[in-house]
This record gives sequence, structure tokens and C-alpha cells, in this order.
Amino acid sequence: MEALPSAFEFAIPLLAALLYGFVSVAATILTKQVVSGFSFKFLPFMMLLERCALMSAEILTRKSSRNVVGIIRRLWPLSLVSTINTFVAVSSLEGLNVPMYNALKRLTSMVTLVMEALVLKQYSSLQIQFAVAMIAGGAVIAALHDLEFAPLSYAWALASCCLNALYLTLVKKFCNQLGSSSDEILVANSIVPIPILTVYIIASGDLDRIVSFPKWGSYWFWLALVGSSAAGSTLGFSQYLCTKYSSALTTTVVGQMKMALSSSLGIIFFGTKVENMQAVGLIINTIGGFYFGWRKHYEAQQKKR
Repeated sequence: MEALPSAFEFAIPLLAALLYGFVSVAATILTKQVVSGFSFKFLPFMMLLERCALMSAEILTRKSSRNVVGIIRRLWPLSLVSTINTFVAVSSLEGLNVPMYNALKRLTSMVTLVMEALVLKQYSSLQIQFAVAMIAGGAVIAALHDLEFAPLSYAWALASCCLNALYLTLVKKFCNQLGSSSDEILVANSIVPIPILTVYIIASGDLDRIVSFPKWGSYWFWLALVGSSAAGSTLGFSQYLCTKYSSALTTTVVGQMKMALSSSLGIIFFGTKVENMQAVGLIINTIGGFYFGWRKHYEAQQKKR
């Protein structure tokens, strides 16, 4: 009779890790298919669908609306940065192949190191700096041999790295100075963008173009769009579950593994051609990402002792 609880104790962390990995891969591949495969260029509308799904979940699970209002007043600047970052990141995915998209996303760690030093006065160890150098070096090697090089998409990706680093730095600042929790940040990120995106869609004239989009009758388009929105809206929550029920190290490892898996699937599904030297750069970038995640976790554990 005691075997059942122990089995559940093993299964729950495993299921949480698998859920995070599956949702992460699905979000990247399905979004790429919607934007590039079906040529659905209305990124604010896709973001609006994700935020509406998140907001619906918040309404169903939260009892006090006054608490939500207080959270929004306190965290709206953070949510604004998150919204802009999401838009820029998806814009970069439109012109980048999935392997290069993942390689450039890892450059966030380099920008974060700089911002933490400038804003929070926190300095990383030599081992962390070495890992970041591997990530950056691998990305540069891969970019120099990218057969599908698109300057604008690269610019979007690098801008996304800067915005994501700014977001992560602000999260630390808000958590340390205002005592904000990850749950409160999730609430703000789900609600604040909705009026901004709605106004933009109406003012830009996207609404008419969305209604007249020719592929609304396609079952596969609906499947990809709904799947992309569902994966995007549950990504943050699945990451939270993985960290809560397993560990921060597991979440980091799964995050790096999902990038490697989505890169492989991107090559298979979208016919991405990778040169030998580009493959070398991607491998160095990936190894650097794994080492960076492990080292950050190791140093965090050392500080607790």
C-alpha cells in the first residue's frame, strides 16, 4: 500500500518536467508554422489570444478582484516590457530558422550578465562568463555560416535578447524591492497586454485583414493557431509547475533540451539546411547553454549553504 504514494512522488515531478518540455517545443514549432507556413502575419492578434486564455484562467481561479487591481498598478511596467519582448521575439521567428532562433535566444544570458552588473551590481563568476562566451561564440560561428541569413530577423532576435534580459533583471528588482511573487507577475502579464493589443489591432486596421484572411476555412490552420495559442498561454505556468514539483536544475535542463529538440524538429519539418560549420556553432552554443544552466544552479545551491 505504501508503494502508491512513492510512485506518485516520482511520477508528479516527471510529468511536470515532460509537460514543460512538450509545451515549450509545441509553442516554438506551432508558432513558426502559423507565421511562416500559413503566412499569418498578425502577431498582435496571436498574442491577444494567448493573453485572453491566461486571463480566463485567472478569473476562474482568483477570488478577490481588488487584489488583481493592486497587482496591475504595481507591476504594469514589467508587463509592458514582457509584451514588447513577446512581439519582437515572434517577429524574429518569422524570418529565422528554428535552430538559429534558439541559438540567438541563448544570447539573453550574455546581455543579462551585463545588465545585472550595471543595474543590480551583481557580478558573475569566471565559470559563468566562460559558459556565456561559449554561447556567444557558437552563435557567431553558426550565424556566419547561415544559408538563410536574414538581417532584419537577426536584428529582431538580438533586440529580443536585450528586452528579455531587461525583463529578467526587472523581475529580480521587483521581487527584491517590492516583494512581488511569480504568481503576481503571471497575473499582471496575462491582463495588462489585453487592452494595449486590442487598441493596436483596431487602430492599425489589422482587424479587417484578419477577418478576410483566406485560410480560416483550413482545419490545419485552426489546429496550428489554437495549438500555438494554448501552448503560449500555458508556457509560463508549465515552467512554474516544473520548478515547483521538481527543481530549478530540472527546469533549466529541460529548457535546454527542448531547444535542442525543437531545433531538430525545425530541421525536419521546415527543411532547414545546415552547413557543417553552422552545425559546429550550434553544438558549441548548445553545450554552453547546458553548462551555463548547470553552473547557475550549482552556485545558487552553494549560496544557500
